[in-house]
Amino acid sequence: MRPSLVFPRRSGVILHVIPPSRVSFHMSPLLVALALALMGVPLPAQSQPMAGVNTGAMPDLSAMSGKPLPDRGMALGTVTVRVARQTPANPVPNAEITALVEAPGGETRKRTAKTDATGRALFDALSVGHRFHAEIVVDGEKLSTETFPVPDVGGVRTMLIAGLGKAGGKAAGPGAAGPGAAGGDKGQPFSLGFISGAAQPAPELPAGSVQVLALDENGRPLAGKTIELGYIRAGGQVEVARQVTDADGITRFANIGGRAAKVAGAAGGSSGAPTGDIGAAVVMQHGEMRLGSDGFTLPTTAGVKVDLRVPIRTADPSIITIGAGGRVILQLRDETVSFIETLPLENHSDKLFDPGPGGVEIPLPTEFINAEGAEGEHKIEIRKGIGIAVHGPIPPRRPQVPDPNRKSPDEVTFGFLLPATGSTRDFVQRFPNGLGEFTFITDQLPGLTIDSQQISGRQDREVGGKKYWLMRGAAVPPGGTLRFKVRGLPAPDNTGRVVSGSLALALVGTSILFGRRRPNRDGREGPGERDRLVQRREKLFSELLAMETRETPDAGDRTGRAEVVQKLEAIYREIAVLDERHAV
Repeated sequence: MRPSLVFPRRSGVILHVIPPSRVSFHMSPLLVALALALMGVPLPAQSQPMAGVNTGAMPDLSAMSGKPLPDRGMALGTVTVRVARQTPANPVPNAEITALVEAPGGETRKRTAKTDATGRALFDALSVGHRFHAEIVVDGEKLSTETFPVPDVGGVRTMLIAGLGKAGGKAAGPGAAGPGAAGGDKGQPFSLGFISGAAQPAPELPAGSVQVLALDENGRPLAGKTIELGYIRAGGQVEVARQVTDADGITRFANIGGRAAKVAGAAGGSSGAPTGDIGAAVVMQHGEMRLGSDGFTLPTTAGVKVDLRVPIRTADPSIITIGAGGRVILQLRDETVSFIETLPLENHSDKLFDPGPGGVEIPLPTEFINAEGAEGEHKIEIRKGIGIAVHGPIPPRRPQVPDPNRKSPDEVTFGFLLPATGSTRDFVQRFPNGLGEFTFITDQLPGLTIDSQQISGRQDREVGGKKYWLMRGAAVPPGGTLRFKVRGLPAPDNTGRVVSGSLALALVGTSILFGRRRPNRDGREGPGERDRLVQRREKLFSELLAMETRETPDAGDRTGRAEVVQKLEAIYREIAVLDERHAV
């Protein structure tokens, strides 16, 4: 049997293993709860804004639906269409999507594909320059993508979301509010991007004002850049104001405190002067990057200055490390040992790391098989004989302390298998970028031990009636190696292979000894009984060989194998009796 790995699509923790032939990834609240329980992390309460701004808020889904998102890490000529209801976390599986692919000459071809368990359908082998358009009907609602060309580098991702209804009020466009005014929109989605700006109190500015300076990679001002300011008072909704920078790369939002106070007054609070702390953050879009400040609080007696700088790009892999908090999970399967690794990638520089097409390589043990990456912010490529490569930019490390219940956007999860032919299994994995302290997780099995100077301690955990061991993994320096030996593995049942091998040798020997039929005493050929037995023997042997070489054995193969072996032994005895009789 060739087992396969299953782990949550976004939580990054393995929870169970099933035997299909491909690695697949699934996510459910129950699995996430189990993963958090294993790690001893308290379950998160209902999502709350951080510093007054919901940093995990989704962008405007109605604006995203059907839009093409180029992905240089995808295979050339591929398009994936993801279908969901109301939110990306609610996929629509097993739904047929119709795509129209138009050639430059105007010829149009129709293609269809069905969504998988994650709501995603793949269209591949598309010709560069051909125009792509996809449609689907979900709950009576027709959804369609924009028509876009197939790029000459990488592929395209797009998403179709049903049940969004009519979008809310439109945000004020750039320049809609004059200089010094803050044209805002109540309840508009607001999300942060890469943290590339710092906020500081500015006594020289009036209370309730925010001044933003936008700079490029070389410190030059960015004129005509749209800046978004998201702010909220406790218990209120996020409001978004937009302004455009002037020739010096500066724009100013005014009277933010007064506007927020009016929102609080409309909700039953006092009106007039500001009555409490106001959380805020600013962001700007620069090419494919969304850059923002960390969340900050508006003081009641002064303004705030924020500098947003486009980070310098670098491809130097030495600035990337694998931080603390990773997980290595081991489970045993038939004749294999499965591993899931969840590793948080960290950029400790002030530059944006962009590896380009090469990605960040993470070597795997030399004998790994059936590797596959989980879906996440970064595309994971499997490189045969090497390991995995992580694609996509990694921004500088975020300055705020991360929420322990929130998955890092730069955390990657992947799984692989190692063959196990005995009671022990060595594990050797190099880490060119190092590895921070990690947690090692395995099922509690009788006799199972982990022999390593790098893995110590053992804590019991029980979730849903199933018991686990949690161990502490020591940090591995850059260029170092993680080594351990798994002892107490169940010995595989090789009885069938031994028997079939012995029978194969017996068949060869019999063919040599009795390859020619012996004549009867009257000179004629022997009776046809021996021919019938030989044909029956060869048929049974073929059945036995098929059982032993089957990639995914049937449940009844073990019982059937024993029956076939008994029949073969009987036939060999009958052939021997006939040959002795003919030799007299």
